[in-house]
Amino acid sequence: MASDEEDIDIEINDYENCEAENILSRLPPFPDEYVDEIIGKELFDKCFQRRYNACPSFYPGFLQEACQTAFDSLIIDERRPVLVYIHNDNSLFTDVFCANVLCSEKVIDYLLDNYFLWPWDVTLNINKKTLENIWKDIFPTNSFMFLLSDEYPLLIGITRSFVGEIEGPLRSEYKFEIIFRKGKLCHVEDGQPRDALLKELKTFKEECIANERTLSTYNNFKTLFDLVPNSLDEIMKYVYLNDIINAFTLNILSEICKKRINVHLYQPNAEFIEKILGKLQPTQIVSLYINNLSMYSEDELVCFTSYTRLTSLTLLNDQTQYYDRNMKMYFPNLLRLSFCYDYPICPRKLYDVWHYTLSNITRLEIRCPDLFYNNTFVPYYEQNYSIQYLLLDVSHYPFVSTNEYSQGDSRCFLEIIIDFIKAVTDIRYLQIITHRDNVENLRNIVLWTDTMRLCSQLKKITVFASADLGHNDKQKAWQIERSQITFFSEEESTSLQSVSSENDY
Repeated sequence: MASDEEDIDIEINDYENCEAENILSRLPPFPDEYVDEIIGKELFDKCFQRRYNACPSFYPGFLQEACQTAFDSLIIDERRPVLVYIHNDNSLFTDVFCANVLCSEKVIDYLLDNYFLWPWDVTLNINKKTLENIWKDIFPTNSFMFLLSDEYPLLIGITRSFVGEIEGPLRSEYKFEIIFRKGKLCHVEDGQPRDALLKELKTFKEECIANERTLSTYNNFKTLFDLVPNSLDEIMKYVYLNDIINAFTLNILSEICKKRINVHLYQPNAEFIEKILGKLQPTQIVSLYINNLSMYSEDELVCFTSYTRLTSLTLLNDQTQYYDRNMKMYFPNLLRLSFCYDYPICPRKLYDVWHYTLSNITRLEIRCPDLFYNNTFVPYYEQNYSIQYLLLDVSHYPFVSTNEYSQGDSRCFLEIIIDFIKAVTDIRYLQIITHRDNVENLRNIVLWTDTMRLCSQLKKITVFASADLGHNDKQKAWQIERSQITFFSEEESTSLQSVSSENDY
């Protein structure tokens, strides 16, 4: 009899324990109002082990600490993103996701080696409010509105941002991206849910490491910029803003804007202009290189009028028809105008350049592989009284064969140049860069002295010889000043290589 009673007591105890387990399994990870992030990790461990007999390794601390720890390694490849898991028992997707994906052995192992996983439960609204406050402390300018119950579970990846990515006095050191939401990955849709999640997590990790490398390079240069005054200013004199952004992303704009550094743009499209206009002052844009004017709409050209200090414009190849129609209106403050050609040009092309040169241009530059004479056209150049500096660079590497162009004799080459120069009434400085073979062809002292007599303001003519086609090095070959003619030997030319064109002008 006693034995039967003992068996009944055991069955009752087993039933009560089973009911207790069922009750516990139905409780959310945070069963009550919750304030301590460290205890939260322990509650998640117990809940997941009870429900799924497995649990990923959750970060045992505050979210802010997880973000700091994730990126503090000196070795970039050892850094890792933070993955925030937001749980809600009221969502139909939660239990399936946890059992089949998050608590699978492959996902647990991958997260352990590649992420800091930080959990939170928003089943109770009071805990959702607590999370919103935690989030606001880390992302003061980019708060996240946590969602209705059927939007969960959520996986949110956190990486570091650049200082300049968020404007305003409150800036976040971090940025976030939703990876998994409402039972679906936000980017990858193919394959089994577990494999698809692993693929997305690997991609996000790779992007994080790439971002860290860029950030490290940026910080190294920023340290240089801080240690060496005006170093960024000097770099920006010789590099297009497009190239700087490609190297450092848009984040470099904060430094450029803060230091009020002048910038040069290369063929900026509408999207690029929109990105930089909110971060730079229009007055910082002083130079523009355009290889295709026709790509701009009327509205896009109007944007250029806000660049009130844009004084330099470079055009590639034959764009004089667009220049005539648009540029006088949209670039009224130009002082320097440069025409670059991929092919040799004839006097007719020089005439077109001359015809469309604005009256306020003080510096004119023409760059091409070579000049050739065309008997079918004899240009008549009207006098120009504004140009003071003239550069003729006939040493550029041609993108087409020059064999198809009739070169004419050496005297024609010289006469083409002199006919053009004589129309520049108030020219003060002339610089010619040409191939080494052409240097001797230009040494006609009689023609040059006659030219200086006609151009009464002309102070100096300098001729440089390029080493070879496509080579950037140049050596001063000879120069004529109003009272002196100087020829340089090969040795003297080499010693003068470091003399900049600025000294000649």
